Amino acid sequence: MVCWRFGHSGWRLPAMVGHILRLSHGMFLWGEKLTMLCPVKSHKENTCKSPPWQRALWVGLAGLTALRLVVAATLPLVPDEAYYALWATLPLQGGYYDHPFMVALWMKGGMTLLGPQPLGVRLAGPLGAWLASWALARAVGLSLPSCAPGQRAKAAFWVVMSLNATPGFSLAMLVMTPDVPLMVMTCLGLWALMGAWADPGRLWRWGLAGFMGGLAFDSKYTAALPWGGALANLLWQAWRHLTKRPPNSLQDVKVRPAPKGHVAAPQSALPALASAGVMAAAALLAAEPVLLWNARHGGVGLVKQFGRLGTAGWGWHYEVEFMAGQLALATPLLVLCWWRGFSVAQRHAQGKAGFQAMMWLVLPGLALFTFQALHSRVQPNWPLLLYPMLAWGAGWLALWGSAFWQRLMGWGVGLGLLGTVGIMALAWWPLPASWHVSAHWNVVARQSAGWDGLLLNVRPVQRCDLVVADYALAARLAWSARSLGVGGPFYSTDQRWKWLAGAKAVINAPSMVQSLHEWRPGKEPAPGQPNWPQGAVLVPRPYKEGFGQGEGSTEPKPAVRFYVLSPCQPFAQAFGAGQRLWRLPD
Repeated sequence: MVCWRFGHSGWRLPAMVGHILRLSHGMFLWGEKLTMLCPVKSHKENTCKSPPWQRALWVGLAGLTALRLVVAATLPLVPDEAYYALWATLPLQGGYYDHPFMVALWMKGGMTLLGPQPLGVRLAGPLGAWLASWALARAVGLSLPSCAPGQRAKAAFWVVMSLNATPGFSLAMLVMTPDVPLMVMTCLGLWALMGAWADPGRLWRWGLAGFMGGLAFDSKYTAALPWGGALANLLWQAWRHLTKRPPNSLQDVKVRPAPKGHVAAPQSALPALASAGVMAAAALLAAEPVLLWNARHGGVGLVKQFGRLGTAGWGWHYEVEFMAGQLALATPLLVLCWWRGFSVAQRHAQGKAGFQAMMWLVLPGLALFTFQALHSRVQPNWPLLLYPMLAWGAGWLALWGSAFWQRLMGWGVGLGLLGTVGIMALAWWPLPASWHVSAHWNVVARQSAGWDGLLLNVRPVQRCDLVVADYALAARLAWSARSLGVGGPFYSTDQRWKWLAGAKAVINAPSMVQSLHEWRPGKEPAPGQPNWPQGAVLVPRPYKEGFGQGEGSTEPKPAVRFYVLSPCQPFAQAFGAGQRLWRLPD
């Protein structure tokens, strides 16, 4: 047999909160029914009830989902969200310069239901976090077939809650980026993989696992890493059988009879090769739109993402940044507990197989990101797709770890949830002005506050057509113009717009233009200094109401950032004679 070795919105806030609470309560009841990992009989009546660990899991997830929905409805869009939201307002493409199409598809669905408001753009994030958690709980239950029902529920609780306690996962599922569909499809794919590992004779299970992997690839190209590891495991199994010593006697041959409708699973390479073929074919079928789009456009998306690999500019400082970023997104305590859980599983009789299987899924991505960090910066969110697999360590630690490590894990989950909720609470609770918190440290304000105010501050001093080189700033201003009903046009020189069907290449650039970019104090002159461009204006991006100022304060609101608006000048003088220009979708 094939042996797998492992295992604000326009709504009134009170009414909106009431709707969200009712939705969360319904999701709790539905999730509890669907996730009967280990139903137990009541002693007093012949009815089925869920184990305590399972009920605690869905109570916690219902509360987190309600909080995420409230924050998603009240927090203004961040620049990257506005960029992807512009994709969703146009006809869907098979791919884009930055990422595949899935994020645009999910945004389009949310905006179809709720309109182009923050909750409509982000609706798939909080709901996707719930779906991913449900699928992960199911996957954990399937991966521990030899454990008692209560143990499976306990392991699922700690795996799911440790994942939700990481700021990386919680914030990624709140802000609508390609990481949202990636995480959801990864967890659904893990559920399908666990089913295939538990019953390898059913080829349709391998096809489902491959199809989920293809959908994850439609979300972000890095999804190829764990699914590539799963395929490598199957091929390794086949190679082991091909190079195996022939049996000395008939007693050495073990043939397991398969139920009707199943593929026979003798000790040969054929089942492993068949499973790998079905899985790869299903993955290619799901990824076909992205692959065809790249084929028609010279592989621009694949080249951009995987073209970062190389050996130029070796330096250990990127490796330190990479590790520090992961400690910040996963919290040091949870990283330590995950590592300890893997170590415990590797030595435990019931966990050794699961440890080996998870290593096949985790090592390709871990090796690639570690190698890339030797010569270039790895963005902290890139390894997020590995978090659901790494969180398996929390389940193993809950089952076989010592009391000390289990208490430490409880503290890690509790502190992680507290910190994550605190960060999300900044979306609507103002910081006292007496704290004098810089926008550099207030991550919520830095990404979301004051974009409408920036546009309203730019318009009175704008004298020519506006050209914004940075794609994210250009997209956010264009989205604010849509929301406020302020006319454009907006132009950008970033080549990303070349691959967006709704962005029009400008043949004859405007004769006179103004540029806008973020001011960098210390690296650029300040107004009044000798090198300050004559006629340039320093435009503030103000805090939104509530940020950085107590209610009733007479102090002027501090700015999140300042931006330099250049004087009117010929386009060729400002950006170069050969620079191309695109007009953003209106």
